[in-house]
Amino acid sequence: MKYSTKAMLLSAFLFPGVGHFYLKCYLTGAVLASLAVGALYFLLARTIEVAMRVSEMIQQGEVGIDP
Repeated sequence: MKYSTKAMLLSAFLFPGVGHFYLKCYLTGAVLASLAVGALYFLLARTIEVAMRVSEMIQQGEVGIDP
């Protein structure tokens, strides 16, 4: 298997940027990995924030548990 194909599969299925590390392009890999981690953090933070708001609304009786 070619190096570029293996790098593409690593980035696609393992984590973005890992393929660049495999190809010894460390700066590009670090940038891509940090962007992916940042996006993941943003999505998880927003999801937890919304879940906490919904939880508070349920506890205060503003929203019923059953739809």
